[in-house]
Amino acid sequence: ERLRTFLGSYVDFITDRPPAHIVAIDFGTTRSALAWTIADEAAGPRGRPVSVEVECKYASSNPEPKLFASDKADTVLVIDEGLTDTSKDAIGPAVFLDRLEQAQEQLTKGGWYATNFKMLLDVKSLAAAGMRDINVENLQCTLRSLDGTATRTMLLLEVITRYLRVAGNLGYLEICKAAERRRMRAPERSDVTWVITVPAIWTDQSRMFMRKDAFDAGLNQAQR
Repeated sequence: ERLRTFLGSYVDFITDRPPAHIVAIDFGTTRSALAWTIADEAAGPRGRPVSVEVECKYASSNPEPKLFASDKADTVLVIDEGLTDTSKDAIGPAVFLDRLEQAQEQLTKGGWYATNFKMLLDVKSLAAAGMRDINVENLQCTLRSLDGTATRTMLLLEVITRYLRVAGNLGYLEICKAAERRRMRAPERSDVTWVITVPAIWTDQSRMFMRKDAFDAGLNQAQR
């Protein structure tokens, strides 16, 4: 509901001519969600929309039978065992549990997963814990194998970029479906304005890091 309210109020600031296609990623430390809207009715000065309908959904590659659509899903990234095929990246608890079960049945590592990685961008907390000369671009994130037998590291920059790429693809599919339901032309990705929520307490370094991640994830008109 917080994301729905935020996105509804945000439209006024970025819409100068309809239609405006907006996708927001509420990228949370523990849980995440998506929201999207199409503002296509103009009236009054600056062509601001009369009203907008904001839709929300948990951020997950697979259906989440235990969640309502308006809920948030656990922030988890699942990566293929070979690490290089980003097309197999997925997010959310359902796909995590599915691949975990596959790994147990096949007696293989089955891939890797990462959780709680966003908290590594809380530079103030890291500094308070004793870390010095923090450069977020060099921070490493721990990946764990799905079978629980191994760990390895990956640059935090790549982990968050891969998460945002999947979330962005899901959000883009949803706004295309919304356009189809309204008998509108599906937007090009370049038509979409992307919004990514970040904590107010973050440092400028962390905010700029998130902008770079969003750009690398293909969210080239990302706003924060």
